[in-house]
Amino acid sequence: MVPAAAEPRSLRTAEDGICHWFVSEGAVDIKHPEPAVPMDEATFRWIMNEDVMATEKPAEGIRVFAHDLKMLRRRIGEHLR
Repeated sequence: MVPAAAEPRSLRTAEDGICHWFVSEGAVDIKHPEPAVPMDEATFRWIMNEDVMATEKPAEGIRVFAHDLKMLRRRIGEHLR
């Protein structure tokens, strides 16, 4: 068995099983300073709509995937003829 000190730092975990190596004790979430406060659906949707990575990027990925699927189907159809 390898001693804990010999493990790479990124593999050391707390009792909860989560690696806390990148978590700073003084870190503050600028967008959401009080994440423990319950929020209603309207607030959640507002925050989500402000986040490009939560709205625009997934939509872009779906459009690209749909286009690729259409091209794949066309190529398979041509190949089967």
